[in-house]
Amino acid sequence: MKIDNPKIVNIRLVILSLVVFLLLEVKFSLPRIVETPTKLQFFQNKLNRRYNPSAS
Repeated sequence: MKIDNPKIVNIRLVILSLVVFLLLEVKFSLPRIVETPTKLQFFQNKLNRRYNPSAS
């Protein structure tokens, strides 16, 4: 395997790992979200509270 510019290799590696991570996240979190809409609501409330402190 021919080694390219190390910076390019690093970027490729980061992108690849991000894609794999996202795929795993979706694979593991989707069934749980489908099973428990309350958990999804809970996270939405948490996010809303974090970004709109005025709305309790």
